[in-house]
Amino acid sequence: MTDSAPSPNTPPMKRSRLRRWALELGVIGIVYLGITRCQNSGLLETGQPAPGLALQALSGETVSLKQLQGKAVILHFWATWCGACRSEFSMLNDLQSALPKDTVLLTVVADGSNPALAEFTQEHQLTYPILKADDETISQFQVNAFPTTYFIDPGGVIASRSVGMMTRWGVRARAGCAR
Repeated sequence: MTDSAPSPNTPPMKRSRLRRWALELGVIGIVYLGITRCQNSGLLETGQPAPGLALQALSGETVSLKQLQGKAVILHFWATWCGACRSEFSMLNDLQSALPKDTVLLTVVADGSNPALAEFTQEHQLTYPILKADDETISQFQVNAFPTTYFIDPGGVIASRSVGMMTRWGVRARAGCAR
């Protein structure tokens, strides 16, 4: 039988375990959705244009979302003191080298001076573009926790957003939706 519902011939003990398992799975799902909704509640809404952004990269150049129109943008806010952010370094390095040409990864660091950040990026072998945040940008993007990531479509509209550590699969799936 391929149906997952217990048959009338299933022993009562097995039916009880299946019900308990289904209930536990349901509770976990509800808790996950609740936490996700709570985390994302303060962020900018999907479907609205991303605020303007023009920040200086550690390399010295100024990067703006306006100059990236026509490309999908993964805009990742982080801080050097954030443990979850540090856990994402290798994933972001791998992502940077695997992105299609029509998608750009920009990371925005919220703390540190340029010389200290340059040393930090070298020490941790970060290969992706890093922009230095200012208070106005943090406020405009309503970043209240790190890491926070926005996925912006080629038209400059927020396609998705996330708070907290993400997996390679999660970032690639959301980036694909933004393209």
